[in-house]
Amino acid sequence: MNEDMHHPSRILTIVVYSLILFTVLSRLLPHPYNFTSIGALSLFAGAFLPVRVAWVAPIFCLVVSDAVGGFYNPIVMFFVYLCFFINTFVGTYFLQSKRNIIRITGCGFLAGFIFYIISNFGMWLSGLGYPLTLQGLVECYINGLPYLKHTISGNLFYSYFLFGIYQIVLLVHQQSLSETSHSN
Repeated sequence: MNEDMHHPSRILTIVVYSLILFTVLSRLLPHPYNFTSIGALSLFAGAFLPVRVAWVAPIFCLVVSDAVGGFYNPIVMFFVYLCFFINTFVGTYFLQSKRNIIRITGCGFLAGFIFYIISNFGMWLSGLGYPLTLQGLVECYINGLPYLKHTISGNLFYSYFLFGIYQIVLLVHQQSLSETSHSN
């Protein structure tokens, strides 16, 4: 087997590309509103990739899936993309040095609230369906509450899945290396 395949960064690269493909598909397949893996990918990318490029993974997924599924109001889109850009740094700050179920869960909730606050502000600011008044802003946030539970649920489900898959791949890889070194 190629020695390069034994290197953890090579495994991370393969896993990240696979997760990007998975994330694009999860946004294009039928799903409850806001129940996708893009928030989890933002956290995962922030946790494992260098800061200067971590944000590229979720933004790339958004661009590709929006290009296929359809672009929407540019103001709303900007704020949605901004959420995932910011949530990448949530992953960097809270998960890069120490990862456990409590931190991943906390980040899933935090990323959901960030998305709720910023994306609903963008929706209100776009003027789509809400007057640009304080009452319109409050109404927008109230109407966004049902989507918040889907966002948080999606973040948690997919975060457990993405971080779990990566840990399983690493364990299997380490086991394989151990068995290979013992057989020599």
